[in-house]
Amino acid sequence: MEATGAAAPDAPNARCAGAPAAPGGEKVVRFMRRVKNADRERSVIRMPAWEAVAADPVLYAHASRILHLESNPGNARALVQRHGDTDVWLNPPPIPLTTGEMDWVYERPYRRAPHPRYGKANIPAYK
Repeated sequence: MEATGAAAPDAPNARCAGAPAAPGGEKVVRFMRRVKNADRERSVIRMPAWEAVAADPVLYAHASRILHLESNPGNARALVQRHGDTDVWLNPPPIPLTTGEMDWVYERPYRRAPHPRYGKANIPAYK
């Protein structure tokens, strides 16, 4: 199978491959969403590699925009970013608890004491 429209990640100006030239000679980069809303819970977004983002202000802005767009708990997708030879997976934020669920959490019989590992240590925040 042949991949079309994808540039090699280490190719120079891979982000601008095939982009039209702007009046000043710069390349115009347009990122388009192609995932239908119904497929959001089964899809991920592959962000530009960390090394490319660290070296290119345009890719940094693009990665930042993706992160902010995908931070809504109701419709966020998982994000994947390459760091060297490792992929880092960022799960979407969870749906916030309802009032009843939050009440249940805070009604649990917590000890309201420092962890026993602290022993007799002085903990100013606890006093």
